Amino acid sequence: MLSKHPNRRTRLPGSLSQLLLLALVWWIISEGAYDAWLIGVPAIALTSVVLARTASSAGFGVRFAALPGFVAYFALQSVRGGADVARRAFTPGLDMRPAILELKWHLPAGTPRTLAAVIMNLLPGTLAVSDDGLSVSVHVIDADAPVAEEIARLERRVSELFGLDPTHWGGTT
Repeated sequence: MLSKHPNRRTRLPGSLSQLLLLALVWWIISEGAYDAWLIGVPAIALTSVVLARTASSAGFGVRFAALPGFVAYFALQSVRGGADVARRAFTPGLDMRPAILELKWHLPAGTPRTLAAVIMNLLPGTLAVSDDGLSVSVHVIDADAPVAEEIARLERRVSELFGLDPTHWGGTT
């Protein structure tokens, strides 16, 4: 949801549903450990403030209806990335062909690209290393892996999360 005139509500540190979602994500990450809330509460508060300021200044708002699917996608990619690292660590002599790929951005600048770049680092064998505004440089462990397709899928998920119409920013449908 794009907002040309941010209202007072978007300037406040997040909504109750956003706080609850962040708390749920923290609870999952911390595996329900009670002592983790000493770090979790300040982290949730800070994240909520940053999200509110970023959303109001950049004009991008999260579609809460798309959030459960995005969280599931994020969790799956985290598990896949971790499993890939473990497989590579415990498989001696595994053939790796590292490379730097230059991939054109299909998301608008600002919060959508930032989120995509952060999550890109969770995709198996990838690390976003630089962004020149038009493209992103991605270090890959295996140049033969379908990285471009994975990142295109990530960009589609991020665009759905923000309710972006791909025809407005040059993306594909």
